Amino acid sequence: MSEDPKRGQGPDDRLEACFAAARAARPAPGAALTAAILRDAAAAQDDRAAAAAAAAGQSRGAAWRGLWRALGGWPAAAALAGALVLGVILGVAVPDPVDRLAAVWPGAAVDAIETGGAFPGYADLMTEG
Repeated sequence: MSEDPKRGQGPDDRLEACFAAARAARPAPGAALTAAILRDAAAAQDDRAAAAAAAAGQSRGAAWRGLWRALGGWPAAAALAGALVLGVILGVAVPDPVDRLAAVWPGAAVDAIETGGAFPGYADLMTEG
């Protein structure tokens, strides 16, 4: 920047001198302020310790009861248990192939079972690109 004719220094030099003076003068906090800060810190630590003790004092049963209520109680547990059993049965005892369903309808082949055109057949799905 241009020189200031009155001082012989540029504006940046004067600003830097002000910053240097501010860095050099570091006022220490007073004893009353330090005591108030330490008092507030001790009170905050006491509050946190009390909250942690209260949280640790909760029984595990309260957490399980909350989870039980969130799931929906006995009806939801019965539905989940039924789905679990069905999933295990279907996972362990894989059903027979669809071709064996023809035995359910004597005299009818699986290809002859019509869905009314609502669903594409296996051949339709395999030939489409």
